[in-house]
Amino acid sequence: MSNKYINDILLSGITQLVVAMSGLILLPILTKNLDSESFGIWSLITVTLSFLMPLVLLQLEYSMTRFLSSESDRHKVSEGFSSIVFTVLLTASAISLLIFCLAEPLSRVIFGIENAESILKFTSILLIISSLDLIFIRYFISFRQLFKYSCFIIFQKIGEVLLIWIALFFDCGLIGAIISLISIRTLLFLLLCVIISKEVTIIPPKLSLIKNYLSFSLPLIPFTLSWWIVNLGDRYMIGYFLGSDQVGIYSASYTLGYLIYFIYSPISSIFLPTITQLYDRNQKDKLIVYLKCILKIYLFLAIPSLFGLTVFAKPILLILTTNEISEGYLLVPIIAIGSLLFSIGIFFSDILILFKKTKITSYIFGTAAIINLILNFILIPMIGILGAAIATVLTFFILSSFFVLISYKYLAIKIEKSFVLKAAISSFIMSLFLIMINPTTLIDIIISISMGIIVYFCLFIMLKGFTYEELLYLKNFLIKNESDSYS
Repeated sequence: MSNKYINDILLSGITQLVVAMSGLILLPILTKNLDSESFGIWSLITVTLSFLMPLVLLQLEYSMTRFLSSESDRHKVSEGFSSIVFTVLLTASAISLLIFCLAEPLSRVIFGIENAESILKFTSILLIISSLDLIFIRYFISFRQLFKYSCFIIFQKIGEVLLIWIALFFDCGLIGAIISLISIRTLLFLLLCVIISKEVTIIPPKLSLIKNYLSFSLPLIPFTLSWWIVNLGDRYMIGYFLGSDQVGIYSASYTLGYLIYFIYSPISSIFLPTITQLYDRNQKDKLIVYLKCILKIYLFLAIPSLFGLTVFAKPILLILTTNEISEGYLLVPIIAIGSLLFSIGIFFSDILILFKKTKITSYIFGTAAIINLILNFILIPMIGILGAAIATVLTFFILSSFFVLISYKYLAIKIEKSFVLKAAISSFIMSLFLIMINPTTLIDIIISISMGIIVYFCLFIMLKGFTYEELLYLKNFLIKNESDSYS
């Protein structure tokens, strides 16, 4: 098991690559088969599901990771898992039934159009199955079964893309796309039940456990709702002030700029379980080294990606979407900067969660949400979707600053300015090289990215971004030391 940690990172990386690619592949499928208004409604559906998910899950997936990941007794795991599933099913059914019954007035409020209640009724069904899928998949993350987790996520994403493409190919429209999601996620749930039932027995819920889990997870609901406002609330504001077509343009640019966060996703999927295990075993020295290494790795990858997205934003959007939607290419670098700042903020927020400071994280996200709403309310009417992008990056800067400063009181993890500067210089020179190439086709872009990676690596090595001692220590730490925490 000496390579388990490296294998987990690689598996998670492949999975997140598939997730990111599925989003990019789905983008032209949707934009070229739906008008901008229908694509805007699709974006609002996904935003609505994201908003409702923390209310349905009650953030119990965090309780599963925090309280069950180190548990080896199968009966206790079964008790805990069954209690969580029962609670989620109860809340999901209640909220979905409410949405189904109030579909007509809610559809006018959310989508701003008449006769769209059928869309929301199908969305209520999708909410139930999506919440169950999420809590079951979270089981694999909590117990570090990354291979199973990766297989199910990849199956889900490939299945969704294929079924949505088939539905739109046969002119089934937006409803057909939603039914495609319901179908593949229902099949996924059935497969999850079969696999997990071999490890966990579903038994009657234990109320004392539910109370304990909720005392930990409920303070995270405002945190996640605030996260939703900060990340996705601007879609509703844009829809209200500018219309669904502008939501579509903004969402396409946001999808591309948000790829910066996907670089952190392979790390984040095993980050909290890993630091929890190190902390519970009183391995503070290893914990600090691990945190510093992870932060450096992320910045090493994210900074050149930010510069690359800035260069390639317009040609990529022209290839993947329509001329109308590609007009939002100037938003991509702004959103990408915000995504970088947000990833750093999430990194440091997990440190606070490790120390069970969930109320602090909620207060910070709540403050950021209020700031974001105010900025969007002022800037969107003034300068349109550009105002939403500016509001996003300003909010993420404030949020990440709070998390960095407050988490420092618990663990002294610093962002090395010299390291960031070397990565930025290497990335800037790389971007000048890419601008001179000026690719226009998809093949040209792929070749240019490959050449840019080589240029960046060479420059970074020349600037001694990583010293030989750091590389050697990092290798030994990841392969030898950290594998102990998985044994």
